[in-house]
Amino acid sequence: MEEVLIALRKIQKDLDEQKKEITKNGEKVTEQVTENIIKILDDKFKSWEENQADLKRKWKTKNKDYNYSKNKLDIEKPPEKRKRNTSISPPSSSSLHNMPRNNQPPKKNNRLVTEEEYDYNPPKILSSDQLKIFERKNNQLYILTYNVRTLSSYDKILEMENALAHIKYDIIGLSEVRRVGNAIEEYPKFILCYTGKTQGKFGVGFIIQKHLKQYMESYVGMSERVAMLNLKISEKKFTIIQVYAPTEAADEEEINTFYETVYEAIDKAYKDFILMGDFNAKIGMPQKDELLVMKQYGYGTRNERGQRLVDFAIQNKLAIINTFYKKKAKRRWTWRSPNGKHKNEIDFILSNFPDLFQDIETLSVNFASDHRPLRAKISLAKQIKRRTRFVNKKNSALKNEVEIEIYKENLKTQLSQLNIEPVENFQLDKDSSCTHR
Repeated sequence: MEEVLIALRKIQKDLDEQKKEITKNGEKVTEQVTENIIKILDDKFKSWEENQADLKRKWKTKNKDYNYSKNKLDIEKPPEKRKRNTSISPPSSSSLHNMPRNNQPPKKNNRLVTEEEYDYNPPKILSSDQLKIFERKNNQLYILTYNVRTLSSYDKILEMENALAHIKYDIIGLSEVRRVGNAIEEYPKFILCYTGKTQGKFGVGFIIQKHLKQYMESYVGMSERVAMLNLKISEKKFTIIQVYAPTEAADEEEINTFYETVYEAIDKAYKDFILMGDFNAKIGMPQKDELLVMKQYGYGTRNERGQRLVDFAIQNKLAIINTFYKKKAKRRWTWRSPNGKHKNEIDFILSNFPDLFQDIETLSVNFASDHRPLRAKISLAKQIKRRTRFVNKKNSALKNEVEIEIYKENLKTQLSQLNIEPVENFQLDKDSSCTHR
């Protein structure tokens, strides 16, 4: 037993010695690796400093060359005028070949181009802000209306800003902001105005680009469904009213309250105004008696809320701009159902100065909403007043014999009610409004 214990103690002693040797070798390896790394970093820093010094020398040399050439150009006298050669001699064939057309001197390129790495006279490239100022001089304005579903958090605002980064816009009318309060918040690139009362529901507002800050006169939140923005651009005052109408499931009282608030906003607005937003209505195709407010380019079928919107437009003499421009069906819808099977046009832009509108279109953006932005392009340039021209149009709205006969019968009935005898030889032709023989 004692022999076994002696053997075990000897083995343990050998193991301890091996452990000490391994630890000592490991420390040596660590020190060597550290020294190698420090040496490599020193070499890198040294080469980097040499490159920096070399670049500074090159820059100073080029600066001196540029200043020397500039001073030389400043003190150089203009060339003397060539004396006119009084001797007349026929031009050679080579001179005739090189002579420019119409005896005009060849055009010179005014832009100096250097042969060095640096271009000291680069072409003028307008920045994004300068381009906006340039467009402002042309009095063009891009106005959007967009149901964003929610902007309740700062993350959602950043997400929407990123989604609209490639979209050209000046003002965005917002529906379903879902932010409580009545406030104006300034961000680095835009100004956010919003009004909301119910937590997690409704809410309207505007996003205005920073370059329009000087043109803003006031923002008024009428309710959590109606807000208005007053602007003065190029001596033209106008108001933008953004709305979010109740859905089809809402009761009649809520709809009446909404339209009453819109009437109040119109009364407080400037003479010229734009009414836009999510109306939750389908107006469909225009009828014959609605051509004063609608053009021929409708979409889908009309529902009850759509009929009320059309009646509202007729009563207030507002043009529904969506119907003024011909677009493909896939470029007309503004809302899509969750399953993607149903697509409707329920966002609209109305105005009492439709002549200033140049285009309207829907846009596709990568943002978490079941709506698409609707953008209108307007021109605020001063309209040139022209003399009214009266043209005698011979084309009749009656296209066939049946319509002509119905029109004649209706006309006779109305004349008989007025106790006026109808003209005997009365005939209505297709190519003319009426003839009397």
